[in-house]
Amino acid sequence: DDSFNQAPARWRPAGGIWQVTNRWECDPRWSFLAGMPPALAARRAEAMGKLVTPEARWAVEMLRAQLERTPDRTGKLAALWHKGEFPGDVAFECFVAQMMDMARGGGDYRKYVRNFCLTLCGDGQDLASGYSWVFGADGNTKSKILRGPQVVAESPIRIPTEANIHRKWFRLRAEKQGATVRFGAYTQDQREAPERKILEMSYEDPAPLSGKRLAVWTYDNGILVTRARIFCGEAGPLEDAFQPVP
Repeated sequence: DDSFNQAPARWRPAGGIWQVTNRWECDPRWSFLAGMPPALAARRAEAMGKLVTPEARWAVEMLRAQLERTPDRTGKLAALWHKGEFPGDVAFECFVAQMMDMARGGGDYRKYVRNFCLTLCGDGQDLASGYSWVFGADGNTKSKILRGPQVVAESPIRIPTEANIHRKWFRLRAEKQGATVRFGAYTQDQREAPERKILEMSYEDPAPLSGKRLAVWTYDNGILVTRARIFCGEAGPLEDAFQPVP
């Protein structure tokens, strides 16, 4: 169970810029672990450079330092792999939210909300090696389950973009049990309200994949990850921190 209030030592960025930063560009407070493609990180650094608070200056300096080191300034992927191995049955939950992007519409989230994604049974290098769930695929017009690169299930349900998505969080859940993979999205309309299911999808695989790695990611978007929980019968070792990863 990771709440990301300390260094995320059990996770490895594999695309984009990942750092603790503010959710809304107009307010330097309310900071969480965020994953951004380099283009979004550059826009955010420019927008936040206009804020004069010490918090904003620190965040801008960190963004610019990471942008200088990123190998692909034009990439659209932001991905975070867990360093552990999880063979057998497993469930993986992430609590995620949408980052504000003033350059693409700001408060009009319909223009850029998309691609809240989880991967199960991957190899730790290629997201297309496992089962992936794309909540809000194809410009937030549908949702999909992929087995490797192949789409095996679709739903017309997308990420809801009503006005309160400005503050809303989503619980995303991925499960593998035997030959069955399930994915679901849940949220609460108010803090004391019961949780509400938005979407549940499943797929029966006649030849289940055997990968052991998990990832949370997005494409052409920025997301915040405030908590991740993994439920498993067996957990393997973490990656060697000193071994280079392709």
